[in-house]
Amino acid sequence: MRTPLRRAMGALVQRLPAAPSEQSRRASRFTISCEARGKLGARRGTVRGSDVYGLTAVSLAHGALLCADPAYDRSGALAPAQAFEPAAFLAALADFGVSIDIEPLPASADR
Repeated sequence: MRTPLRRAMGALVQRLPAAPSEQSRRASRFTISCEARGKLGARRGTVRGSDVYGLTAVSLAHGALLCADPAYDRSGALAPAQAFEPAAFLAALADFGVSIDIEPLPASADR
C-alpha cells in the first residue's frame, strides 16, 4: 500500500487481536443454507453451529482420520463433498454443536 496512510494502517493492524477470544468464539453462531438441483429434483439443506475457529480444527482432524483409513480409496484434488460423504461427515460433528437439516427428495424422485 503506497499511501500516506500506510503507517497509520500498519499501526492499527498491529493493535488488533490475533483471533477472537474464546468467549467470543463460543458466543458466535453460523448458519449455512444451500439448495441443490439435479435430475431427481431439488433439495435444501441447512448447517448450523458455533465457534468456526474450533470447528475448523475439528473438521481437519476428522478428515485426516478418514483419509488415513486403509479403506479410503479416493485420490487427487477433491472438493470436500467429493472426498467425504457430506451428511456423514457433518453428522460426525454433532458432538461439537453442529446440526444439519436436509430436506428429503420429492416423492416423485424416489423412483
